[in-house]
Amino acid sequence: MMGQTEGRHKSQEKERAGHLGEDETHPATGVGVVIGDILRFGLNNLGWHPPSLEKRLTPALVLWMIFGLVFTLGLPRPARSQESTKPSAIIKCEFVNSHIYLPAVINGSKVWLLLDTGATSSILDKQTADSFHLSSGPDDVHNLSLNVGGILTPKEPFSVRTMHLANGQFDGHPFDGLLGNDFLKRFAVDIDLSAGEIRLYDEASYRFPAHAAIVDLKMLDDGDGGIDPTVSASIVPLQHGNPVQGSFILDTGARPDIFFTIPFIDAHKLREETGDLVDLLASGGASVKKQIVGNGRLARLVVGNADIESPLAGFPSDPHGPFSTNEFDGVIGEGVLQRYRVIFDYKRSQMGLLPRIGYKGPLRDCSGVTVIAEGQDLHRYTVTYVVPNSPAAEAGIAEGDEIVSVGGTAIRNLSLQNIRDSLSRPGDVVTIVCKRSSHLYSYNLRLKAYV
Repeated sequence: MMGQTEGRHKSQEKERAGHLGEDETHPATGVGVVIGDILRFGLNNLGWHPPSLEKRLTPALVLWMIFGLVFTLGLPRPARSQESTKPSAIIKCEFVNSHIYLPAVINGSKVWLLLDTGATSSILDKQTADSFHLSSGPDDVHNLSLNVGGILTPKEPFSVRTMHLANGQFDGHPFDGLLGNDFLKRFAVDIDLSAGEIRLYDEASYRFPAHAAIVDLKMLDDGDGGIDPTVSASIVPLQHGNPVQGSFILDTGARPDIFFTIPFIDAHKLREETGDLVDLLASGGASVKKQIVGNGRLARLVVGNADIESPLAGFPSDPHGPFSTNEFDGVIGEGVLQRYRVIFDYKRSQMGLLPRIGYKGPLRDCSGVTVIAEGQDLHRYTVTYVVPNSPAAEAGIAEGDEIVSVGGTAIRNLSLQNIRDSLSRPGDVVTIVCKRSSHLYSYNLRLKAYV
């Protein structure tokens, strides 16, 4: 076998010499062939495809080629990232009160769906279902025609439920239902709030941007085939400063920074370690009833490479509510997620995080007044809760007051988000005019952080 191989090589060399001619069988030619092959390999790696390089190579040219090879191989290769992958859909979204709203079409009618990675399935609000003349029992599931960003699914399952975010009262935005993980898990979902876009990619071919921080996820099974993305994270309470590890659902449908489950709170004595709590109205996610929840500051929250200082944490106390479970340790909401461009890759159970350039942090209320939108056009603003000992409480604003103007601007010229923006700047003095029992009252609020 060895003899046959050597004979084949000698014959090839003779044939090669005959083709090249005597002046091209210089001893440097063997080196030139090798160098040419190596250089062509390096250039091909960079996406260049030169013609044959082994012909007419002199020793001096070989040296120059070695230098060029070293230089070219040292060049950075083009990053393989999602920018080279075309999205299946680009959806312009609206970000209101830490909620992401997507325009969609269901059965030919335009609707607004809340992007909710904390919902295992998609849900249609009962009022919207009634307008479609759909039955709305607690277990009803309807296969509806759904079009999101040009992606058409003729039989998309939606359950029907009375939502506690009825008509977007807490956001002042039309609300028809939730787009949950049963739909989202078919894609890599790129949430880019700075661009005001949600991009859906084919999950099989998607690759994270080269500069994204990758965090491993685990999918929590609800027992009925539904999933929630969870992440391992550590929290550091204010008092002792020792990190506590937990498993948290990543929930774009929840406004807060982080909420804990009651078993997790009790196991680590988090109430005692956090200090004084302030009672806030928690409207929760779209399917969670509003309730009063104690809130306090943590020293930090760490998720992968993301280190969030002084996040606001919720401490539920209802022993029969959704946070009484042992299946997970809490929920990380949009109060944290909105600080990043977040990419969910359900297929690979990973999340990509890219800091938002120029982002200054979530708005925090400094008034102590919670206002909801009411009426057919969601343009009547009513006080639904006042935080004890807050600027609003000290000024005398009460639940049930109807807002007439804020900072001298009549409500007809204000959205609910405009009002919240005006009440989020500590140190400002803002005048609020309210109507109570047909009488107008004016209140001057000196805004300050109260948690």
